[in-house]
Amino acid sequence: MNMLSMLQVLLIVLLSTHVDNLWAQNRDDTGAEEVADCQGCHSVPDLTSTDPISGVEKSIGIAQEAYDRSAHGGVDCVQCHNYGYAKLPHHGPVSFPRFLCVDCHRKEAPLPRLELDRREKEIRKSAHDQGKVGRLDCHDCHDPHRFQLVRKSKTALERVDVSNHICLTCHGRLDQRLPGYDDLPDSHTTHGRFPDAMAHFRKLKCVICHTPLDGNTRHNVLLVNEALFDCKACHTQDSAVLKANYWIPSDETHDIANENARQSVRENVYVIGSRRTIVLDALSFLGLFILFLVIGAHSCARYWVYRNKILENSDER
Repeated sequence: MNMLSMLQVLLIVLLSTHVDNLWAQNRDDTGAEEVADCQGCHSVPDLTSTDPISGVEKSIGIAQEAYDRSAHGGVDCVQCHNYGYAKLPHHGPVSFPRFLCVDCHRKEAPLPRLELDRREKEIRKSAHDQGKVGRLDCHDCHDPHRFQLVRKSKTALERVDVSNHICLTCHGRLDQRLPGYDDLPDSHTTHGRFPDAMAHFRKLKCVICHTPLDGNTRHNVLLVNEALFDCKACHTQDSAVLKANYWIPSDETHDIANENARQSVRENVYVIGSRRTIVLDALSFLGLFILFLVIGAHSCARYWVYRNKILENSDER
């Protein structure tokens, strides 16, 4: 073997060793930053896989733009997916890990505001803990790759839309659902008994009627026969449901921001219909009084004219 051949062999060995080292780095289970491009596979919109535990087919396609706009937009993949992803594709239970949301969101964690340890107890009491998959976890409803915080919405109507979208991904129209939930009833059909069902969908959160009225246990979704069916609970002048679900400030608060918030709820979200308003009642009675007054005055005038004509005819005779 001449010198040139020896150099070529040595170069190939060195390159192979370097590539192997890079591959080992990029596939290390420690979840280091040097991971392969996750979007190389997960950017496919229709990418699905069967959960080996529940047998449910789930979507594993990640829309990058939607993720960037989501609540987790600034979080790297490996901060949550940090173990068991060395092999491609990810077969087995590692494909659908139970994301430990409480690691960041419990009381003692860096983001305690959500108090997920308390909310988890609500889920365990809810109808969602009795489903066909055995149980639901946070990520089954709040897709960690695209969900947005309801309170970040700019208007009251947007808050309703964002909140209801979570429910409709399983309970909405068949062509808009996540894979694996085709056998659930269509909420648009089951709510057809409402006088204007679409108005309720646009302006009311699903959780208003399907969770307890206290407004503080929104993850305790009730069974159908326990849901709110009393129309008067909303359609009254001083609705406790309205206050519990739309965070209306107390009447003692007079600053402009809070007053605008109250007005936004009344105009844009709360269904205006059969609820009674004292001012509107007074105006209605006033209008009826004026109407009868005009009719009475007109009748009296006609009678007076008629009587005068009779008297004139009598005088002429």
